[in-house]
Amino acid sequence: RGAGRAAGALAKMGGEEATVPLDKARKQLEALAREGARSGSSAPPRPGQRKAAILVLWAKFNPVLEPHMAALEQAAEIVRSETGVPVVAGFLVPAPDSYVRRKMGVQQERDSAALDFAERTRLCREACADSEWLDVCRLPGGDAAAGGAGAGAAGRASPAKL
Repeated sequence: RGAGRAAGALAKMGGEEATVPLDKARKQLEALAREGARSGSSAPPRPGQRKAAILVLWAKFNPVLEPHMAALEQAAEIVRSETGVPVVAGFLVPAPDSYVRRKMGVQQERDSAALDFAERTRLCREACADSEWLDVCRLPGGDAAAGGAGAGAAGRASPAKL
């Protein structure tokens, strides 16, 4: 249920639909439930006792690099060790093309050395393919061109706001 609420919050950013793949998170939650059942706990947890974390890394990913993946792995370990809360999912969220070009100081798309949104997203999916908990999330406006439709709030969002 918690994953559904988190997805619902992400799915309505900027009035547009986000793409939040939750298959891996669902599998992790099911594994946690099986683990709890094996531990012999017959009493259901009280409200507020069942918690799970979902990590989000919003970046250019131009391209996605091993340090991006290592940062999520390290963050997951910190969350688990310091809070005892299991991390059931982590998402790479590629920034919009307009943000990437602006960060790289590129004025026009044809002059850009930046990979386009579709290519950065594809590379992120490849990087997450073998992971049991990492996936790619597309936020509204993620692939919108500078000034184009959908380049509003999601294109200007900072990682802290996600």
